[in-house]
Amino acid sequence: MCGVEQDKRNQSPETEEKKMKIKINDKYTYETDEQASVGDTAILPSPSWLAEVRGPTWEGKVTATESDYDGWCAKAIKITKK
Repeated sequence: MCGVEQDKRNQSPETEEKKMKIKINDKYTYETDEQASVGDTAILPSPSWLAEVRGPTWEGKVTATESDYDGWCAKAIKITKK
């Protein structure tokens, strides 16, 4: 599961957030609650080990709006439409 796991047993369907997994540059999976399409640009948090070199954020291209990755993933900061 991506991000912080929440106990959804106590949530009603109306309050459950809609999150989607997006694939960036055909390599990395991120989570977003924004609508994303292939070709959009995502502003993403830099990994801590690259932040000094790359800065706190980086941009990547949305290459898929689904991912079969089921591990933890970070949340995209912003999706910019193409």
